[in-house]
Amino acid sequence: MDISKLHPEDTAAIDELWEMWRLGVERDTASPKLRTYSKTIFLAQLGNIHPDEHNEFRVARVDGRIVGFVQIGVPLRDNKHAAHIHGTVHPEYRRRGIGTALLTQATQSSRDQGRTLQTSNTLETLPDGPLCDHAGRDFLLHHGFAVGLPMRLRALRLSDSEGEIERELLDESWPKAEGYELVQWTGATPAEHVDGAAALASRLMSDVPQGDLDFEEVIFDAERYLRKESVDFQSGWDFTCTYVRHVESGELVAHSVIAVSSDHPSVGNQWITLVHPDHRGHRLGMIVKVENHRLLRRTKPEVTWIKTGNAESNEHMVAINEQLGFTELCRYIAFQREI
Repeated sequence: MDISKLHPEDTAAIDELWEMWRLGVERDTASPKLRTYSKTIFLAQLGNIHPDEHNEFRVARVDGRIVGFVQIGVPLRDNKHAAHIHGTVHPEYRRRGIGTALLTQATQSSRDQGRTLQTSNTLETLPDGPLCDHAGRDFLLHHGFAVGLPMRLRALRLSDSEGEIERELLDESWPKAEGYELVQWTGATPAEHVDGAAALASRLMSDVPQGDLDFEEVIFDAERYLRKESVDFQSGWDFTCTYVRHVESGELVAHSVIAVSSDHPSVGNQWITLVHPDHRGHRLGMIVKVENHRLLRRTKPEVTWIKTGNAESNEHMVAINEQLGFTELCRYIAFQREI
Protein backbone atom coordinates (compact mmCIF):
# COMPACT_ATOMS: atom_id res chain seq x y z
CA MET A 1 0.00 0.00 0.00
CA ASP A 2 1.18 3.51 -0.84
CA ILE A 3 -0.24 6.78 0.53
CA SER A 4 0.43 10.09 -1.20
CA LYS A 5 -0.97 13.61 -1.45
CA LEU A 6 -3.57 14.36 -4.11
CA HIS A 7 -2.79 17.43 -6.22
CA PRO A 8 -5.34 19.58 -8.10
CA GLU A 9 -3.54 19.10 -11.41
CA ASP A 10 -3.72 15.29 -11.24
CA THR A 11 -7.02 15.00 -13.09
CA ALA A 12 -6.77 11.25 -13.69
CA ALA A 13 -6.34 10.55 -9.97
CA ILE A 14 -9.16 12.98 -9.15
CA ASP A 15 -11.55 11.17 -11.48
CA GLU A 16 -10.52 7.79 -10.06
CA LEU A 17 -10.94 8.99 -6.49
CA TRP A 18 -14.32 10.48 -7.25
CA GLU A 19 -15.59 7.24 -8.75
CA MET A 20 -14.33 5.28 -5.73
CA TRP A 21 -15.99 7.79 -3.39
CA ARG A 22 -19.28 7.59 -5.29
CA LEU A 23 -19.31 3.80 -5.15
CA GLY A 24 -18.55 3.89 -1.43
CA VAL A 25 -21.39 6.29 -0.66
CA GLU A 26 -23.87 4.23 -2.68
CA ARG A 27 -22.72 1.09 -0.87
CA ASP A 28 -23.03 2.71 2.57
CA THR A 29 -26.38 4.50 2.20
CA ALA A 30 -29.62 2.88 1.07
CA SER A 31 -31.49 6.14 0.45
CA PRO A 32 -30.71 8.37 -2.56
CA LYS A 33 -31.54 11.33 -0.29
CA LEU A 34 -28.27 10.64 1.55
CA ARG A 35 -26.15 10.60 -1.62
CA THR A 36 -25.99 14.30 -2.44
CA TYR A 37 -22.22 14.38 -2.74
CA SER A 38 -20.90 17.13 -5.02
CA LYS A 39 -17.84 16.98 -7.25
CA THR A 40 -17.96 20.76 -7.64
CA ILE A 41 -17.57 21.21 -3.88
CA PHE A 42 -14.86 18.55 -3.76
CA LEU A 43 -12.83 20.33 -6.47
CA ALA A 44 -13.27 23.68 -4.71
CA GLN A 45 -11.93 22.20 -1.47
CA LEU A 46 -9.06 20.49 -3.28
CA GLY A 47 -8.18 23.81 -4.91
CA ASN A 48 -8.30 25.62 -1.53
CA ILE A 49 -10.28 28.54 -2.86
CA HIS A 50 -11.38 29.57 0.66
CA PRO A 51 -8.76 31.84 2.28
CA ASP A 52 -10.00 31.01 5.80
CA GLU A 53 -9.40 27.25 5.59
CA HIS A 54 -6.96 24.75 4.13
CA ASN A 55 -7.75 21.26 2.87
CA GLU A 56 -5.34 18.45 2.13
CA PHE A 57 -6.27 15.14 0.51
CA ARG A 58 -4.26 11.94 0.73
CA VAL A 59 -5.05 8.79 -1.24
CA ALA A 60 -4.17 5.18 -0.56
CA ARG A 61 -3.26 2.92 -3.48
CA VAL A 62 -3.00 -0.85 -3.68
CA ASP A 63 -1.36 -2.17 -6.85
CA GLY A 64 -1.72 1.30 -8.33
CA ARG A 65 -5.47 1.49 -7.68
CA ILE A 66 -6.96 4.19 -5.43
CA VAL A 67 -8.78 2.35 -2.64
CA GLY A 68 -9.18 5.03 0.03
CA PHE A 69 -8.67 8.67 0.91
CA VAL A 70 -8.63 11.08 3.81
CA GLN A 71 -9.32 14.80 3.82
CA ILE A 72 -7.74 17.01 6.48
CA GLY A 73 -9.45 20.38 6.79
CA VAL A 74 -8.10 23.07 9.11
CA PRO A 75 -9.60 26.49 9.88
CA LEU A 76 -7.05 29.28 9.51
CA ARG A 77 -8.83 32.09 11.36
CA ASP A 78 -10.97 30.61 14.15
CA ASN A 79 -10.77 27.27 15.96
CA LYS A 80 -7.08 26.92 15.19
CA HIS A 81 -6.90 24.02 17.62
CA ALA A 82 -9.10 21.81 15.44
CA ALA A 83 -8.80 19.68 12.31
CA HIS A 84 -11.74 18.03 10.58
CA ILE A 85 -11.18 14.55 9.16
CA HIS A 86 -13.26 12.99 6.41
CA GLY A 87 -12.61 9.91 4.33
CA THR A 88 -13.55 6.44 3.25
CA VAL A 89 -12.11 3.14 2.07
CA HIS A 90 -13.44 1.18 -0.89
CA PRO A 91 -15.86 -1.46 0.48
CA GLU A 92 -13.80 -4.29 -1.04
CA TYR A 93 -10.65 -3.16 0.80
CA ARG A 94 -11.97 -2.51 4.30
CA ARG A 95 -10.62 -4.18 7.44
CA ARG A 96 -7.12 -4.38 5.97
CA GLY A 97 -5.61 -1.50 7.94
CA ILE A 98 -5.97 1.05 5.14
CA GLY A 99 -8.29 3.35 7.08
CA THR A 100 -6.01 3.19 10.11
CA ALA A 101 -2.98 4.07 7.97
CA LEU A 102 -4.81 7.04 6.46
CA LEU A 103 -5.95 8.23 9.90
CA THR A 104 -2.40 7.93 11.23
CA GLN A 105 -1.11 10.22 8.48
CA ALA A 106 -4.03 12.61 8.98
CA THR A 107 -3.29 12.78 12.69
CA GLN A 108 0.37 13.55 12.10
CA SER A 109 -0.57 16.25 9.59
CA SER A 110 -3.01 17.72 12.12
CA ARG A 111 -0.33 17.81 14.81
CA ASP A 112 2.21 19.30 12.42
CA GLN A 113 -0.24 22.18 11.91
CA GLY A 114 -0.58 22.72 15.66
CA ARG A 115 -3.94 21.04 16.05
CA THR A 116 -4.92 19.31 19.28
CA LEU A 117 -8.47 18.24 18.36
CA GLN A 118 -9.83 16.12 15.52
CA THR A 119 -13.48 16.06 14.49
CA SER A 120 -15.35 13.83 12.06
CA ASN A 121 -18.93 12.95 11.13
CA THR A 122 -20.74 9.75 10.27
CA LEU A 123 -24.22 8.27 9.93
CA GLU A 124 -26.20 5.79 11.99
CA THR A 125 -29.36 3.90 11.04
CA LEU A 126 -32.60 4.66 12.88
CA PRO A 127 -35.05 1.80 13.65
CA ASP A 128 -37.50 2.81 10.91
CA GLY A 129 -35.05 4.59 8.62
CA PRO A 130 -33.07 3.61 5.53
CA LEU A 131 -29.98 1.50 6.08
CA CYS A 132 -26.66 3.25 6.71
CA ASP A 133 -23.46 1.23 6.98
CA HIS A 134 -21.93 1.62 10.45
CA ALA A 135 -18.33 0.96 9.42
CA GLY A 136 -17.44 4.64 9.77
CA ARG A 137 -19.05 4.99 13.19
CA ASP A 138 -17.39 1.83 14.48
CA PHE A 139 -14.03 2.93 13.06
CA LEU A 140 -14.16 6.28 14.85
CA LEU A 141 -15.19 4.73 18.16
CA HIS A 142 -12.41 2.15 17.85
CA HIS A 143 -9.86 4.94 17.43
CA GLY A 144 -10.93 6.89 20.49
CA PHE A 145 -13.39 9.38 19.06
CA ALA A 146 -16.32 10.31 21.31
CA VAL A 147 -19.77 11.60 20.42
CA GLY A 148 -19.73 15.39 20.46
CA LEU A 149 -23.16 16.16 19.03
CA PRO A 150 -25.88 13.68 17.99
CA MET A 151 -28.23 14.96 15.30
CA ARG A 152 -31.10 13.69 13.16
CA LEU A 153 -31.33 14.16 9.41
CA ARG A 154 -34.84 14.66 8.05
CA ALA A 155 -36.36 15.13 4.61
CA LEU A 156 -39.51 16.73 3.26
CA ARG A 157 -41.11 16.34 -0.15
CA LEU A 158 -41.79 20.00 -0.84
CA SER A 159 -45.23 19.34 -2.31
CA ASP A 160 -46.37 17.58 0.88
CA SER A 161 -46.53 20.79 2.92
CA GLU A 162 -47.88 23.02 0.16
CA GLY A 163 -51.33 24.49 0.55
CA GLU A 164 -53.45 24.07 3.65
CA ILE A 165 -50.66 22.98 6.01
CA GLU A 166 -48.55 26.06 5.35
CA ARG A 167 -51.52 28.43 5.29
CA GLU A 168 -52.67 27.25 8.71
CA LEU A 169 -49.17 27.55 10.17
CA LEU A 170 -48.76 31.09 8.86
CA ASP A 171 -52.27 32.08 9.97
CA GLU A 172 -51.33 30.93 13.47
CA SER A 173 -47.89 32.57 13.44
CA TRP A 174 -48.14 36.02 11.87
CA PRO A 175 -50.58 37.43 14.50
CA LYS A 176 -47.88 36.77 17.11
CA ALA A 177 -45.29 38.66 15.04
CA GLU A 178 -46.67 42.18 15.16
CA GLY A 179 -43.88 44.70 14.57
CA TYR A 180 -41.91 42.41 12.26
CA GLU A 181 -41.72 42.26 8.47
CA LEU A 182 -40.43 39.87 5.84
CA VAL A 183 -37.24 40.41 3.80
CA GLN A 184 -36.43 37.89 1.07
CA TRP A 185 -33.92 37.35 -1.72
CA THR A 186 -32.28 34.70 -3.86
CA GLY A 187 -28.62 34.50 -4.80
CA ALA A 188 -26.22 37.15 -3.51
CA THR A 189 -27.06 39.14 -0.39
CA PRO A 190 -28.21 42.66 -1.31
CA ALA A 191 -25.66 45.28 -0.25
CA GLU A 192 -28.07 46.95 2.18
CA HIS A 193 -28.48 43.70 4.12
CA VAL A 194 -24.87 42.47 4.30
CA ASP A 195 -24.12 43.96 7.73
CA GLY A 196 -27.32 42.59 9.25
CA ALA A 197 -26.87 39.16 7.69
CA ALA A 198 -23.27 39.01 8.91
CA ALA A 199 -24.30 39.93 12.46
CA LEU A 200 -26.95 37.22 12.50
CA ALA A 201 -24.54 34.63 11.04
CA SER A 202 -22.12 35.37 13.89
CA ARG A 203 -24.65 34.03 16.39
CA LEU A 204 -24.60 30.50 14.97
CA MET A 205 -22.10 28.91 17.37
CA SER A 206 -23.62 30.52 20.46
CA ASP A 207 -27.33 30.12 19.64
CA VAL A 208 -27.47 26.71 17.94
CA PRO A 209 -26.86 23.62 20.13
CA GLN A 210 -23.24 22.42 19.93
CA GLY A 211 -23.42 19.58 22.44
CA ASP A 212 -19.96 18.72 23.77
CA LEU A 213 -18.12 19.92 20.66
CA ASP A 214 -15.09 22.03 21.52
CA PHE A 215 -15.60 24.91 19.10
CA GLU A 216 -15.13 28.66 19.42
CA GLU A 217 -17.50 31.25 18.04
CA VAL A 218 -17.00 32.27 14.41
CA ILE A 219 -17.48 36.01 14.00
CA PHE A 220 -18.40 37.54 10.64
CA ASP A 221 -17.92 41.12 9.59
CA ALA A 222 -19.21 42.27 6.21
CA GLU A 223 -15.94 41.50 4.42
CA ARG A 224 -15.68 37.98 5.77
CA TYR A 225 -19.36 37.30 5.09
CA LEU A 226 -19.04 38.35 1.45
CA ARG A 227 -15.83 36.35 1.04
CA LYS A 228 -17.54 33.19 2.24
CA GLU A 229 -20.55 33.87 0.04
CA SER A 230 -18.26 34.21 -2.98
CA VAL A 231 -16.55 30.90 -2.18
CA ASP A 232 -19.95 29.23 -1.80
CA PHE A 233 -20.99 30.43 -5.25
CA GLN A 234 -17.73 29.15 -6.74
CA SER A 235 -18.47 25.80 -5.06
CA GLY A 236 -21.74 25.50 -6.95
CA TRP A 237 -24.18 26.70 -4.29
CA ASP A 238 -27.12 29.02 -4.82
CA PHE A 239 -29.30 30.40 -2.05
CA THR A 240 -32.91 31.08 -1.20
CA CYS A 241 -33.08 33.37 1.83
CA THR A 242 -35.88 34.56 4.07
CA TYR A 243 -35.22 37.01 6.90
CA VAL A 244 -37.46 38.80 9.38
CA ARG A 245 -36.72 42.41 10.24
CA HIS A 246 -37.72 44.11 13.48
CA VAL A 247 -39.47 47.21 12.17
CA GLU A 248 -38.68 49.53 15.09
CA SER A 249 -34.93 48.84 15.18
CA GLY A 250 -34.48 47.92 11.53
CA GLU A 251 -32.41 44.89 12.53
CA LEU A 252 -32.56 41.49 10.88
CA VAL A 253 -33.48 39.16 13.74
CA ALA A 254 -34.35 35.79 12.18
CA HIS A 255 -33.45 33.92 9.04
CA SER A 256 -33.73 30.67 7.13
CA VAL A 257 -31.36 29.80 4.28
CA ILE A 258 -31.76 26.93 1.82
CA ALA A 259 -28.79 26.06 -0.38
CA VAL A 260 -29.09 24.20 -3.69
CA SER A 261 -26.05 22.57 -5.28
CA SER A 262 -25.58 22.80 -9.05
CA ASP A 263 -24.78 19.07 -8.94
CA HIS A 264 -28.15 18.25 -7.31
CA PRO A 265 -30.70 20.84 -8.46
CA SER A 266 -33.69 18.87 -7.16
CA VAL A 267 -32.53 18.92 -3.52
CA GLY A 268 -32.68 21.87 -1.16
CA ASN A 269 -30.28 21.78 1.78
CA GLN A 270 -31.50 23.59 4.89
CA TRP A 271 -28.37 25.37 6.05
CA ILE A 272 -29.55 27.32 9.04
CA THR A 273 -32.67 28.62 10.70
CA LEU A 274 -31.99 31.01 13.56
CA VAL A 275 -33.91 33.49 15.67
CA HIS A 276 -32.09 36.09 17.78
CA PRO A 277 -32.67 35.29 21.49
CA ASP A 278 -34.07 38.77 22.13
CA HIS A 279 -36.85 38.16 19.61
CA ARG A 280 -38.00 34.66 20.43
CA GLY A 281 -41.59 33.86 21.35
CA HIS A 282 -43.10 35.43 18.22
CA ARG A 283 -43.17 32.32 16.01
CA LEU A 284 -40.43 33.82 13.84
CA GLY A 285 -38.76 30.43 13.37
CA MET A 286 -41.90 28.98 11.86
CA ILE A 287 -42.46 32.08 9.74
CA VAL A 288 -39.03 32.10 8.12
CA LYS A 289 -39.16 28.35 7.47
CA VAL A 290 -42.57 28.37 5.78
CA GLU A 291 -42.05 31.60 3.86
CA ASN A 292 -38.71 30.32 2.58
CA HIS A 293 -40.33 27.11 1.34
CA ARG A 294 -42.83 29.24 -0.56
CA LEU A 295 -40.06 31.38 -2.05
CA LEU A 296 -38.16 28.25 -3.07
CA ARG A 297 -41.18 26.89 -4.94
CA ARG A 298 -41.62 30.16 -6.84
CA THR A 299 -37.98 30.62 -7.79
CA LYS A 300 -36.67 27.04 -8.08
CA PRO A 301 -39.56 24.79 -9.13
CA GLU A 302 -37.07 22.03 -9.95
CA VAL A 303 -36.44 21.50 -6.21
CA THR A 304 -38.63 18.65 -4.97
CA TRP A 305 -36.98 17.67 -1.66
CA ILE A 306 -35.52 19.52 1.30
CA LYS A 307 -33.04 17.98 3.71
CA THR A 308 -32.37 19.31 7.18
CA GLY A 309 -30.42 18.34 10.26
CA ASN A 310 -31.08 19.20 13.90
CA ALA A 311 -29.36 18.47 17.15
CA GLU A 312 -31.42 15.94 19.07
CA SER A 313 -31.52 18.45 21.93
CA ASN A 314 -33.02 21.20 19.74
CA GLU A 315 -36.60 20.32 20.62
CA HIS A 316 -38.09 23.59 19.40
CA MET A 317 -36.75 23.34 15.84
CA VAL A 318 -37.48 19.61 15.72
CA ALA A 319 -41.11 20.40 16.57
CA ILE A 320 -41.29 22.98 13.77
CA ASN A 321 -39.92 20.50 11.24
CA GLU A 322 -42.35 17.81 12.36
CA GLN A 323 -45.27 20.21 11.98
CA LEU A 324 -44.12 20.86 8.41
CA GLY A 325 -44.03 17.13 7.70
CA PHE A 326 -40.30 16.34 7.74
CA THR A 327 -39.60 12.63 8.32
CA GLU A 328 -36.47 11.11 9.80
CA LEU A 329 -33.77 9.65 7.58
CA CYS A 330 -30.97 8.73 9.95
CA ARG A 331 -28.82 9.82 12.85
CA TYR A 332 -25.89 12.12 12.00
CA ILE A 333 -23.16 12.11 14.62
CA ALA A 334 -20.36 14.63 15.08
CA PHE A 335 -17.37 12.99 16.78
CA GLN A 336 -14.23 14.46 18.31
CA ARG A 337 -11.04 13.34 20.02
CA GLU A 338 -8.00 15.02 21.49
CA ILE A 339 -4.70 14.33 19.75
